[in-house]
Parts: sequence; structure tokens; C-alpha cells
Amino acid sequence: MMQAEYNRSQGVNYMILEGQQGLLDYEEKMLSENTIPVLLNFHIVRTNAKLQYWYDITGRKSVRTYAEREGLSVENVQKIMEAVAAAYRMLAQYLIREEKICIDPDTVFLKNTGTGLEAALCFYPKNEADGQNSMLSITEFFLGVVDHEKTDAAELCYALYEEAVRRDASPESLLQVLENKSDQALFAQGQQETIEPENEPVPQEPKEKEERTRRKFWKRQEKEDFWDTKENDTVTMDDVFSEEEEEDASLAERITAFFSGIPGRLFGGFRKKKEEIFPPKDLEEDLIYDPHMDYSEPTVLLSADKDTCFGKLIYEGTEDETDHMIVTDEFHIGSAKKGNQAVLHSPVVSHHHAKITKKDDTFYIEDLNSTNGTYLNGEAITLGHKYELKYMDRIHFANVPYRIV
Repeated sequence: MMQAEYNRSQGVNYMILEGQQGLLDYEEKMLSENTIPVLLNFHIVRTNAKLQYWYDITGRKSVRTYAEREGLSVENVQKIMEAVAAAYRMLAQYLIREEKICIDPDTVFLKNTGTGLEAALCFYPKNEADGQNSMLSITEFFLGVVDHEKTDAAELCYALYEEAVRRDASPESLLQVLENKSDQALFAQGQQETIEPENEPVPQEPKEKEERTRRKFWKRQEKEDFWDTKENDTVTMDDVFSEEEEEDASLAERITAFFSGIPGRLFGGFRKKKEEIFPPKDLEEDLIYDPHMDYSEPTVLLSADKDTCFGKLIYEGTEDETDHMIVTDEFHIGSAKKGNQAVLHSPVVSHHHAKITKKDDTFYIEDLNSTNGTYLNGEAITLGHKYELKYMDRIHFANVPYRIV
């Protein structure tokens, strides 16, 4: 696994990888001095006979962080692989050799552009000397974090891993695996669908005839004395149509007019008659009190696991923020409504800014690669490290001040 360090300097989050001493080739110099959209921006630092590559990862999430946070559903696996494949296609446009790209869950970074995921790759010359399989490490990571109870996602991750092991797979070949799996799923879904037998279409009366019949019927309905049917009255076709209308009406119109509403009216008359003979009982009957009956509601036990407060973040600023109760073992802070237990409104707070975790009786805080950083008692905390929190510690999410109690 790639060993990376993290540092924050002048408001920028860096991932640091160790390089090899020696003369830099033209490609390294050119890429370190220019911005390439598909690559992480980096600069080279020489200290104490060491060579380091400092990559700007501000505002981006590694594949590891994204997968652990969002989960590895079929859709998310496809989003990640499509973003990586799109980035690889751009490498060819800049004549950058794929052998020098480090593909690892911790070195491929993603950014949500609003229309999808955008991948930024890590140019790392040492990767060529190590001769690593470019896609094997990331497919192994998928297998380790996928929820194996989700059969579709687990099978997809196994298929990607088998493709990466079988040969030195490229992102395009893994995309082909995704397409094949998608086609198989659609085929299986089609096989499960029941094909209904085709029936002969039932001839329908023209719409104008239906409308004419409806008008005639409701015209007759206006004659209220027609509906005042007595017990032994018999309704005939003469009651529905006049002689002229009956000559002009087709057989279908006659039947439609006769049965469209008459039975309902007749049964309604019967129901009315029944209500006159047997009036409905009052729904609210007198309550007979039984002294031996317990009419009180049972006492509900308060669940110890519901809304249990482990701690509290007290806001100490003057803007429009509030206090937050820490009620989960993993407590996220950020400006996005989705995925955060504490939603802050300041524009300088990242969507997913920081996380507080509880282990036993101790709280820990870590920064989630926020743009403007997280500070504990005035000191910036380093990405990738967890810091123990103590009672009354002061925390700044960017410039938003809180105190933990």
C-alpha cells in the first residue's frame, strides 16, 4: 500500500509521497510547473537528501473516503470507474505515459462537479520503477469495503477484480466488464417479465356516439319523478328514450343508457326505504363504566438508545449558528444537509468538513480534507490524523468557533 503523509500549509491541504533522488526528467519539470486538468497539481521539495512530491488535494475526496462515506453500490462503482476512465483518455491528449500514474484508493481523488464525478490522477514517477498493476489495488479495495449482502454490487466488484488479476487491466477494459454486467442484468429482468397474451381488441363505439348517449341519459335523469320509483315499479326502455330517440338509437346506445346509472338509483331507493324502516344507530353509545377495568394508557419505557446525548458543541460566535448535541458515535459536521448531523451555514465551511468519533468514553476529531481547515485550540489539524478531544477544547471549523462540553 502506498504510504502517504499529509500536511496543511498556507490554507492548502497536501498529500506527500516520497520520491527517488536523482535528476528530474523533462516530463517531471514540465508537469510540476504547469496545471494539467486531469492531474493533481504538485511541486517537488528536496529536504535532507530526500525528494518529496507535494500534491494539492484541497476540496477533493480520495476514492477510499468517497467509498466509505457513500457506500459501494453498483451505481457508485460505475461512477468511480467512469471518472477514472475519462481521466485516462485525457492522458493521451497530453502525451503523459500511463506507467507514471499511481492508481490507488488513496491517490485517486474525486470531485463532485454537480453533473457527475471528476477524477484527478496522481503523476508519480516512482510508480513506473515499482511496476505496479495499475488497477489491481483499487479493485482489491472494492472487494474489502463492498457490502457483500448487496449481491449485485458484490458480484460486480468480484468481476472487476477477476479482470484486473487476469491481466494488466485498463480502466477501459473494466468499463467493458460494467457494460457486460449491465446487459446481463437487463436480459435477466426481461426473462422474468411475464408476456401477456394478446387479446382481440374490443370494438369501441365512436366517441361522438358515447357523448350523445351520455347527454340523453342525463337529460332523462333531470326528470326527478322518473327516479321516484315505488316498490313494484318496473323500469322499461320507454322510460329511458322517447319514441323518436328510440328509433334513432343503436342497440349499444340503448343498453348503455339503460344500465349506466339506473341500478344505482334503484338500489339507492331501496337503501332509503331501509333507513326509514331501520334508522341507523347513534355511533356514540353511552359508556358503561366498569370499576374493574383499567382505562389508562400503559406507560411507555424510554429507550436508552434513542437520542442519547454523548456531548455537546457550544457555538461561541456571533453569526447565525446554533449549538449541536452529539448523539451518534460518528458525528459529521459540514454545510451540506445530506450526510451531516451538524449543518453549519457559513460559506467557508466545506460540504463535508470534519468528523467527531466516539470510542469508549473518548472523543476524537479529524478533518475531511476541508478547503479552509479545522483547528483544535488554535492549531490546524492534519488530514489523515485523529486528535483526542478534551472537555472545553476549542474547535474552529474554518472560522466558525465551537467548544466541546
